[in-house]
Amino acid sequence: MKKLITILFISFLSLPLFCQKFEFEPPLFYEYYYSQPDSGKGIFQFVYRINYDRLSFLKDGDNYTTKIRVSIELQDSSTNTISRANEDKTVSVDEFDETVNKNRSVQGLLNVNLDRKKYFLAITLTDLLANKDLLSHGYPLILQSMKQQTLLFHLVQTENII
Repeated sequence: MKKLITILFISFLSLPLFCQKFEFEPPLFYEYYYSQPDSGKGIFQFVYRINYDRLSFLKDGDNYTTKIRVSIELQDSSTNTISRANEDKTVSVDEFDETVNKNRSVQGLLNVNLDRKKYFLAITLTDLLANKDLLSHGYPLILQSMKQQTLLFHLVQTENII
């Protein structure tokens, strides 16, 4: 009986720990699209957004500045050829409050010309001021089109997110 009461008491004490809401936001929000013309290579478009509060700003005179690089690499699974695209962004704001604002963000678009095949997509977000990767993520994906006349973009499917 004592064991049961002890177990119930410990369970009751640990309950608030399990009921806490842990909020995790990734540093990079992204979507990607693949559109293929009637002949030739298609265009893989990678659209991204990074909220200011996920970046580190440095005071630069009267401003706060950050520099980032967003890179993608797509490795063809059959020939191991790699297609890359990257973009450097510099953001400067006047007020410190803007650096922690979740409603402000850096956005961009990366384009890569690709055939419709299987690829391994690697995404990297680098803080250029600290020379540190904030995100390094990769997973396989298949570029394939839908047989429907109303679609302007083709769907991109992912397999086994690592």
